Amino acid sequence: MMNAFKAGDFRTFVKYNNAALVTQMGGEEEFTKYMEAEMKAMQGVEFREMRSGKILRLLKNVQPMQCIIEQYSELSVNNMPVSSVSHLIGVSADSGKTWR
Repeated sequence: MMNAFKAGDFRTFVKYNNAALVTQMGGEEEFTKYMEAEMKAMQGVEFREMRSGKILRLLKNVQPMQCIIEQYSELSVNNMPVSSVSHLIGVSADSGKTWR
């Protein structure tokens, strides 16, 4: 997901997003178009690094399986460095083989 985002491959990025969000955005094609337009509109913003951190929580005893993962981001906004730590929620409907 992060590699696709950094590469500007929003078709792949959308496939890793929560299915309910994809539906809310009008489907994969519309979500992809939205992401492409938003990224073009972000003048002066450069994403330098995005990487996953620790798995903070893994819920195996619920269906679908769920997890919370740290995400580290470094970007530049008008040549000013910005760092952040956020959290991603992963959902797996196939016992952890694939995650969205």
